[in-house]
Amino acid sequence: MAIFTLLLSKYYNLDTKIHENYSIFKMNNLCIWLCLIFLFSAFSVSSTTNILTNTVDGDNLFKLIGKSKTDPLVRDFLNKLGEKDKSLSSNSIWTYPNNGMRIGFYKGDIIDKIMLYDNSYSVNETKFVAYSSKLPKHLSWRDTKSSTIIRLGKPSKYNSNYMEYDNLPVEVVFYYHGSRPKSRLRGVLLRFKNCISGDCQNGEGIYVERDGSRYEGEWKDGKRHGKGQLIYKNGVTKKGFWEAGNYKGQDFFASNGLYDLLGKHKSSEEVKSASNRQKDGYQQIRLAYDHFQYIFNNNKLRFYFNDYGVLYKVAVNKSGFGEVSHPLTEKVTPYSDQNYVAYIMGSPYKKYQYRTGSTWLYKDKQFDLRIRFDKNKIMDGIDVTVNGEDVLISAEQGSCKTGDCQNGFGELISESGRYLGKFKNAKFDGQGTMYYASGGYYKGSFSAGMREGRGTYIWSDNSKYIGNWKNNQKNGVGSMHYQNKSRYEGQWYQDQRHGRGSMYYPNGEHYIGDWSYNSQTGKGTLYKNNGEQQKGIWVNGRLKAAF
Repeated sequence: MAIFTLLLSKYYNLDTKIHENYSIFKMNNLCIWLCLIFLFSAFSVSSTTNILTNTVDGDNLFKLIGKSKTDPLVRDFLNKLGEKDKSLSSNSIWTYPNNGMRIGFYKGDIIDKIMLYDNSYSVNETKFVAYSSKLPKHLSWRDTKSSTIIRLGKPSKYNSNYMEYDNLPVEVVFYYHGSRPKSRLRGVLLRFKNCISGDCQNGEGIYVERDGSRYEGEWKDGKRHGKGQLIYKNGVTKKGFWEAGNYKGQDFFASNGLYDLLGKHKSSEEVKSASNRQKDGYQQIRLAYDHFQYIFNNNKLRFYFNDYGVLYKVAVNKSGFGEVSHPLTEKVTPYSDQNYVAYIMGSPYKKYQYRTGSTWLYKDKQFDLRIRFDKNKIMDGIDVTVNGEDVLISAEQGSCKTGDCQNGFGELISESGRYLGKFKNAKFDGQGTMYYASGGYYKGSFSAGMREGRGTYIWSDNSKYIGNWKNNQKNGVGSMHYQNKSRYEGQWYQDQRHGRGSMYYPNGEHYIGDWSYNSQTGKGTLYKNNGEQQKGIWVNGRLKAAF
């Protein structure tokens, strides 16, 4: 300002002598104006710089946490800080000793934390100047522990030389020179706040990751544990149960979506979670043809797995009706009789009558439903099975070990077993051999991933089928050698003895005649081992009319 005044006085002095020496005045006047313009410009730039420096300080620093380097606000802030100290900086930490600041980046891009220092801090003998702009919450380096508590209230965490507050837009930690209440502030740490609501240690809380994903649910020991949902940045949501931070699958029982498990492998997280969440555990039993059954000890459910290890049937007893549902049975109660079921669901496409009750069969687009009734015609249970023509397998979902597993000859390893043979469009197609993880193997023809055509299947119990297949099922003409030494030769339909066939029993007897869905039904003759013949009309394995 003194220089500015001096120049003005010089201007007026020259002005009084304008007539004495006009040329000198003209030259000096030009110089004076140039000086005035330069000083005004310098003053303007200096003023503007001070204003811009203060655009992001104090509580405004909160806005930087969680933002990328490409964000306009961050770019502007970093430009104002100037050159970082390269000797004290890395990809994840940028250091500014002349600004009393260090900035931490998550994955080298997102601002994860900002540390502000007073003039007592140094790194590798490089001394920091005090951060001179406004501190958050209108604090200053003169504030003490006591004054901080008076201004901000009780901290969420308190230690001898620092206090932490988690009730602000970001987590803020105030560091002090000592442990006494009058110890002065020496540093302020602002860091990304993950837990934005509730208790993310032991309770229920909302936790936000730096990449934008968000978990809402239960916690234990600081890890996702219990029921919750994880919402990704792109909007995809994963609901279910977690254990020690690991996703364990959906809550099929609580959501009444148990049948969504059909088609899943028994080693999948969904099936494991659904099985383990049943009270009292379960028993695993090997059935014929290397199928498996889970019998739950609460007497509510049974899971059935095929030779691929895929869940193909869920059986629900009356006591489990309240925990599962299906669109076709949502209006049917556990104690509905046959008349009410027929009224609600219509007539079944097939009925089976037994001494202990009966079974009605229904179909929808995806499932086969078998409704079981007791001898009093009251509902006793429901079985839901994947349709025969839609048998779900996961054998192709594996890794190609050798060869061409797209269109050629290759070897593929999956959770269902090992396949060696021809591929077409990444599916088993042509001649090949499938060694199932359950124990047996099939050698023969495949089509679109399924057993189709002529082939031989030998199960782990040494039972064997040689014949025709369709959609993974015995279909056409073939012979079946059973574990108990009996043998069937004849026609098959959807894995069942159906049509004309002969059955040879271990005791020497044999039946030749008609079959319907695994039972002797129609014209046939039973040849007994004593030479006697029972010839006539058979129904469900019993001779009804002899001739």
